[in-house]
Amino acid sequence: MRKCLLFIVLLAVSLPCIVKAQSLIIGPNATDTVCVRQPINLSTSDSNASSFYWGFCSGYMLHATPDASNLGNSYGFKNASNIDIVKDGDSFYGFVVNHRTTELLELQFGTSLSNPPTILNLGNMEGKLPPNPNSLYITQSAGNWFIFVSGGISQASSTLARVDFRNTFANTPNIVNFGNLGNIMNTPTGLFVDSEASSWYVFFLNNGTNELMRYDIGTNISYTPFASVNLGNQGGFFKNATDMAAMYEGGNWYFFVTDASNNSITRIDMGPSVTNTSPSAIDVTPGLPTGILKSPTGISLLRDCGSDYAYITNFSGNNLIQISFPVATGPYTALDYGTGLGALNSPADISRFIRDKDNLYAYVVNDTDNTLSQFVFRQCTNSTLLSSNLKKPPVYKYLKPGTYNVYFEANTGLPTMVADCKQIYVENLPNLIMTHDTTICEHDTIYMEAVAPGALSYTWSPSYHSSISFGQSRHVWPDYSVSYGVVIPFPDGCIIDTFIQVNVSKVKADAGPDRFLSDGSKTVLGGPLTSYNISYKYRWSPPRYITDTTVRDPTVNPPYDLTYYLEVTELNDTLGCKSRDTVVIHVQCDDFHLPNAFKPTSGNGETNRFGILNQQFIQINYFRIYDRWGELMFETTDPSKTWDGTIGGKDAPMGVYVWEADGYCASGTRFKRSGNVTLIR
Repeated sequence: MRKCLLFIVLLAVSLPCIVKAQSLIIGPNATDTVCVRQPINLSTSDSNASSFYWGFCSGYMLHATPDASNLGNSYGFKNASNIDIVKDGDSFYGFVVNHRTTELLELQFGTSLSNPPTILNLGNMEGKLPPNPNSLYITQSAGNWFIFVSGGISQASSTLARVDFRNTFANTPNIVNFGNLGNIMNTPTGLFVDSEASSWYVFFLNNGTNELMRYDIGTNISYTPFASVNLGNQGGFFKNATDMAAMYEGGNWYFFVTDASNNSITRIDMGPSVTNTSPSAIDVTPGLPTGILKSPTGISLLRDCGSDYAYITNFSGNNLIQISFPVATGPYTALDYGTGLGALNSPADISRFIRDKDNLYAYVVNDTDNTLSQFVFRQCTNSTLLSSNLKKPPVYKYLKPGTYNVYFEANTGLPTMVADCKQIYVENLPNLIMTHDTTICEHDTIYMEAVAPGALSYTWSPSYHSSISFGQSRHVWPDYSVSYGVVIPFPDGCIIDTFIQVNVSKVKADAGPDRFLSDGSKTVLGGPLTSYNISYKYRWSPPRYITDTTVRDPTVNPPYDLTYYLEVTELNDTLGCKSRDTVVIHVQCDDFHLPNAFKPTSGNGETNRFGILNQQFIQINYFRIYDRWGELMFETTDPSKTWDGTIGGKDAPMGVYVWEADGYCASGTRFKRSGNVTLIR
């Protein structure tokens, strides 16, 4: 069939049989082991590509069950015997041969295998398609596409044909039928075509004679085969050989053959050249669970990120099995997906697995109900970033432990396209005991600690207001909120990169600047830097000559020099962080201070009487008030007495009045002044 597989790390997708050994993905570390939520930095060694694609959670086969669905029987299958899928440029194509009606069908998926295919029936191609076709193989040479088809149910009816599509499958193909060259074909199946040392070769299995055969084509794939080689029944393991897939690994070729009657898989070791006429053969079935093979009909090989896989359809078991092996020579581990997956119904063949970005697709044709089944290893979602088109992708993290597949493409869709993949092993965070996020008061010091058994080292940052420490702990005393990070590597490559958030409670008390106040005047305390919202408590002391000791900006009128203290406490902080500040009020007796108006009917005790506001006058010679005609309204020598706006018990009329005063401050300074006051009714 179609399943040529060359196994090295890097697959050149557009040329399936040409491989360049080179690792394109750099990082994350030597072991490719990280912790859950550990930041991952990847880069590529391919610096000259025109496009890049990164998939960080790509479909991965190891220990995974594919999504499977049966796409129905609307594709014109008539006992379809063989199927394969390829990518041509940006488009995907599938090809199927109908054994009963001798037809070649083209499945057109467009630019994504997630699309349902449309069908182009190429028919029997003017009668040149081999009758009762059993196998097809797709290959490419010098940018041109070719499909080899073999068919027949006896030696007399067996033939080989080549379908030429030139440079794209969008072209109308030509076909040439070579007949039964050398009369050696007898119900041929399991086609494989390869180029080695500039020469082309066609391999097939003779189901009728249980022999492995080879045709030599020459230096041009368009030549007619000219010679044949009978490689016989290697090891005598063939009884009803149904399919064959080939792989090149470690400098050697290996053919894997399924046999329906023996329920077996035979590995043929060709050595470094496919032209070897004396290969050895090994039955790998004894290493598999008893009864896991049930009339196997199709085999597809794939190497996905460091492991080899064979996928085999069981005709009588109606199921798909996976055989995984680290290298071609084993050991082999089998996984039975069970019946029901994909609604398989006498599956006749499975295509190669082909990657469409982060999903891996394969297709199975079912003989009994003529349906098509699809198998997909889908992209996972356990990554903070699923894909990127940048040469240097952003940092990302995995959210759960497990094994994840990173897939990389460069020059997508071009002849120079290359691809690479890398497995990243994500572990649960190791046991870690560390200081929780915390809040401290400004100017306080806190002790921080992180302890992880088995850690290689502890690297803390930043060093801001921190003790010098290279171990598990340190002291810090920040003036503002800071995240102190700690990086803790482990021998397996896992790195804990975490932090302790230290929040600093920035309670601020600002009592305002010291000031000089005239005797009898008032001033408002408090400065703009005081913390201000409902979560703060304010307390002023002493509680003298102040309007309110619990507000942010109270008013004071002390009679002498006085220092006021402000304490601010954060109510919502269990620490009860506090800040204190002071303001000094210097009171000086520098003149008489009286209001310029008053209103006797006012309910405010500070505005309904008129008198001297000073508190430092120790002697008043006189304080007199006159109306505008010079009549005396009020007189006293007591500085604490004030006029209530009445004359002989009756309200004085509204208007302007004249006052005069004479007296001595405590300092001995004498002041003699006069002025006007307005009485308001």
